[in-house]
Amino acid sequence: MKHYIPEAYADFYFAALIEEGGLPMAVVVIILYLAMLFRFIKAGLGAEDLFATYVALGIAIMLFSQVMVNMFVSTKFMPVTGQNMPLLSMGGTSSWFTCIAFGIVLSISRNQFKTSAENKLNQMSLNKVIISGGGTGGHIFPAVAIANKIKEVYPNCEILFVGAEGKMEMEKVPKAGYKIVGLPIRGLQRKLTLSNLMFPFKLISSLWKAKRIIKEVKPDIAIGVEVMQVLQR
Repeated sequence: MKHYIPEAYADFYFAALIEEGGLPMAVVVIILYLAMLFRFIKAGLGAEDLFATYVALGIAIMLFSQVMVNMFVSTKFMPVTGQNMPLLSMGGTSSWFTCIAFGIVLSISRNQFKTSAENKLNQMSLNKVIISGGGTGGHIFPAVAIANKIKEVYPNCEILFVGAEGKMEMEKVPKAGYKIVGLPIRGLQRKLTLSNLMFPFKLISSLWKAKRIIKEVKPDIAIGVEVMQVLQR
């Protein structure tokens, strides 16, 4: 039983874990650690400079070697060393330094993703863009700001806004100098009203009209400001 394993929460954590979960648990844990090692190596090899590559690979080797030592000690392939299991065993200092190591690798990966996104943006040629979002100023004005930035980078780009009929965006967007098309969509009310009964029909009509707009405009990208998503054709 795990109660007879010395230091089951630290040095012999792997042994206690297998005692509780058996071979399937061991396979799952090993696969998760291998996946972590693969992601660290991928982030390191994709880094911009050699120093970042060495840092990411060094952290990957350090953490995985700790995992291997704990497993070897628990299976009697090595003498007891006092090495705990990263992310699983108890240990405040170990947890802090493991989190710091993860943060360093995430920073390297983030810079890699940011550079890749910037390169794709510089290579992209935008001719037509659809921007959808409205209802409140928190959606409308960021959408206008995005449109202004696109116009700054791509002066010849055609931008079309899509909003809801009778909402604030139908007034604010034209004042900003952009064309907008309204959809007959409405939100649900808290109580039973005629507007709620008409909601399914307005939804179908709005979906049909939106599909027609996309088919006619054929945009390079469609930006939804409310959910902050960008869909590229």
